[in-house]
Amino acid sequence: MKLQKAFIYGFGQWIDQEFDFTGNHFLCFYGENESGKSTLQQFILFMLFGMPPKQRKFFRPKTSSKMGGRLTIWHKDKGEIVIERMDGERNGAALCRDEKGSTYHETWLNQLLNGMTLEMYRSIHSFSAVDLATIRDMKEEDLGDLLLSIGMTGSTQINIAEKQLQQKMEALFKPYGKLPTINKQLAKLDDLYGSRIEQQALEASYNEEVDSMRQLKQDIQMLQEELVTYRKYLSELERQKQVLPQLYEYKQYEEQLQHLPGEVPFPENGLERHQALKNKWITMNSHVVLRKETHDQQAAKLKELKESLSNDEAVYQTAIQFMERGQTYHEREERIAEEAEKLNKLLTRINMGQQELNMSTNDLDFEQLHLPFHIEQEWKAFKTNDEQLRVEHDQLQLEGQQLQQQENHVHQEIMSVDEELLQPADRREMQTKLKQNEAAQYDLNAQIEVQQKKHDWEKKKRAGKTKALRFLSAGIGLAIVFLAYGLLQQQDIVKNMGWIILLLGVGQWLFENRAINRMDQEWTAITTNVKPETILTDEEKNKLESMLETHDLQVYQLQSLKEQQKKIDIQSIQLDEKNSAWQQKMHRHQQLLETERAAFPFLDQMEPVYWPELYPKLRDLQQLYREKIKQTDNLNRLKTEQQKFEHDLDRFFEQLNWEWNHVSTVNQLEQITTFAKKYAEKEMAYQSLEKSFSSNEEGLKEVTHQRQAIENEMQVLWELAGADTEDDFYHKANQLQEWQHMHNGINKIIQQTAHLFTKQQWRELLNQQPTSSEIEQAYDEKSKLLTELEEQLNSKRQQLADIHAELSKLEASEDLSRMNHQYQMEIEKLQQLGREWAVLKTAKEVLAETKRSYQSKHVEQVIARTTAFFCQLTDGKYIKVIPPMEGTPFQVEAKDEIRYTVNELSQGTIDQLYVSLRLAGSEMVSQNNSLPFMIDDAFVHFDSLRTERMLDILETIAHSQQVIYFTCRKDVLQTVEGVKLALLSPKHHDRFSKHA
Repeated sequence: MKLQKAFIYGFGQWIDQEFDFTGNHFLCFYGENESGKSTLQQFILFMLFGMPPKQRKFFRPKTSSKMGGRLTIWHKDKGEIVIERMDGERNGAALCRDEKGSTYHETWLNQLLNGMTLEMYRSIHSFSAVDLATIRDMKEEDLGDLLLSIGMTGSTQINIAEKQLQQKMEALFKPYGKLPTINKQLAKLDDLYGSRIEQQALEASYNEEVDSMRQLKQDIQMLQEELVTYRKYLSELERQKQVLPQLYEYKQYEEQLQHLPGEVPFPENGLERHQALKNKWITMNSHVVLRKETHDQQAAKLKELKESLSNDEAVYQTAIQFMERGQTYHEREERIAEEAEKLNKLLTRINMGQQELNMSTNDLDFEQLHLPFHIEQEWKAFKTNDEQLRVEHDQLQLEGQQLQQQENHVHQEIMSVDEELLQPADRREMQTKLKQNEAAQYDLNAQIEVQQKKHDWEKKKRAGKTKALRFLSAGIGLAIVFLAYGLLQQQDIVKNMGWIILLLGVGQWLFENRAINRMDQEWTAITTNVKPETILTDEEKNKLESMLETHDLQVYQLQSLKEQQKKIDIQSIQLDEKNSAWQQKMHRHQQLLETERAAFPFLDQMEPVYWPELYPKLRDLQQLYREKIKQTDNLNRLKTEQQKFEHDLDRFFEQLNWEWNHVSTVNQLEQITTFAKKYAEKEMAYQSLEKSFSSNEEGLKEVTHQRQAIENEMQVLWELAGADTEDDFYHKANQLQEWQHMHNGINKIIQQTAHLFTKQQWRELLNQQPTSSEIEQAYDEKSKLLTELEEQLNSKRQQLADIHAELSKLEASEDLSRMNHQYQMEIEKLQQLGREWAVLKTAKEVLAETKRSYQSKHVEQVIARTTAFFCQLTDGKYIKVIPPMEGTPFQVEAKDEIRYTVNELSQGTIDQLYVSLRLAGSEMVSQNNSLPFMIDDAFVHFDSLRTERMLDILETIAHSQQVIYFTCRKDVLQTVEGVKLALLSPKHHDRFSKHA
């Protein structure tokens, strides 16, 4: 995966800023303090992994309302992907788009990153100068944790899980604790055991009390059954007393029904049906009378209207004809006004057109003027050619001026650059000085290293001489002792041992001195004669390199300017050819213009650019002239037709003896229209009255028939009721209502008492017919017996309560069984907690064993890669890296097989060891998850030579994985080669440049 582009809407100090990461896999961002390097790095991490709301608030811009941006990445399987995050949208979640335009969300991005989190990324693919201090105190177990953090997915969770297991174990049990759960459970079991012993002493027998309580319960049950029987009887008496009024009313209804016939014949709803028919008959009868009166009035009016219409019919027909012609008359009057107005407008337009063209009627004869259909296109072609020739002329003039300016500018640039170039001799001299300085610097470093080794040898030489003297002194002392003892004791063996010891001491002393002298001669032979004055200062070196680099750039610039000068010469030749071609086209154009003006003389005083506009105006004037002639003929014809109509109208008025002298045609038409309207109104009134007369006559017949039908229906109702007259019919209706009232009352009483008594009980009650006094007497007797039974029941209940209270004290022994049950449950709970503690203990040991196994498996591989990187960085000075073991820190072995601990190294060398370790560990996961490396000024203690080697290593890594390096060191700008460099400034846009 590689970063390609980043566009920041707003993030910290960056607002509407774009960065391009393409062009090289190794990118270096340079900027001074507060130039935005860390902010840019945080933006990349925010786009990939998101950020909590509080942290996003810290990076929200102070001069913009937007916080977020877009990051374009390239994935080997998915292609180009755009990731967008905004603070105020989707709660900061990502929105991803692939090359096909499909959109995805945060879950898809997590899958694309293979579950990589921000913490995992920082521990694997990112480090800074702050992380370099950890290697001094790193131990064996710390190395394992580091390998886990940079080479094993989920390492943070493993460490957290290990700590959580320890916390859970301590929360369950501690040998001397009181708060852990198992400790509390043990204390609780001790308390339960003591209470259980106390409850066993309180257990006793209570069988007699139980028998007494059983007998009392039987007696109470018998009393309760008797009470239920008495209460039911009292309830029955109350119900009888409640229904006595209905009982008396029911008997009364039965007696009244005996005086009425068993069944009264009467049609269903007869009374309502008779009354409805009676109302209809009254209505129909009033309609019959009203229609008879209307019939007589309409007959007289019809006769009068018919006579009036017959007298005026002939005049009406003639008036209708004049009205129709009058409509045409009015239309012609309007047309005459319209045609006259059109004619005036045509004349006005013709005059205006001639004035616009500045021509008189004598200049143009529209009847003789002939404009072919193709003339307009020819005139447009003349205009187009004329304009094109003018534009080409202006463009050629402008190109000539620009070409001359370019030629002058390039000539001045060439002279300026040529003057600033270094002389060849000066350039060779500068290159020679830089090479000599590089060789002298190498010799000086070697001399410093030799001096350091000589110093170390002096220490060893003094120690060796001291050691040899000690051997010699010890040998002489022992030899004297042995020799003295041998002389005193006259033992030759002892004296011989003394001489042997003396020889060994002297021999060892001579051997050590000879070795020291030989090594001293070798070190003395190593001499260096580097003169300090041959080494350039940093300022002199930078100045020479800058001058050579400027010279190379000027040579390249001079070549580019000469190429531009050649191009300008070619363009000048091409411009001359264009001018010659324009002159020929202009000559042909003038000849064609003279031919056209000879054919149309009125074009002499007019430029060709206006000819296309003249053609439609001439064509329009010619058309207007034809329309004027046609309009005049139409106007004369309409006026003749109007005069004929006016003459016919005067003759009509004269025949009818109507006033026609001094009356306008319009007034005459209005009189005819008024007469025709009145006649038409009479005719419409006659037709309407005739229709109404016929309708009324039919209605009279209909209402008479309906009245007779109603009378027949009323007669049928009388027959069904067995009545001959209307009064007899109403008498039968009253009998039926009374019979229905009696039966409804009986049914109502039965419904009211149905919830109190069954039909059988109600019939028995009707036969008994008890009185109110009898019911009251029986109720009082049963109430007294009920009271006595309730007193007995209360007495038995009190005895039962007393016995129950005594038994409650004895039943405390049940607490013992509950306590035994609780004791067993607490023991099981303790066992469960013990098993849980054992599981946690086993899990912790397995986790620790897993970490140790992982470390033993991968330490050798990681240390081998660390050694390779570290050896390359130190140029082979250190050939081996030894990991920390058994309490010892990191060690490195020099090429002289001398080992140094990490604390004995310089700060820069320590940093280089840690960087090598991080790069080696990261290779373990880079194949499956090749996210970009991001390094933040991790080489602050490197010298220029080792910085260059470090950048070479990063450039090699960049072939398989993108590397982004942030720095504020200016010397890095002079070291990086073949690296895309971005110069950051908090006040200006970023600038990208490539260094050869």
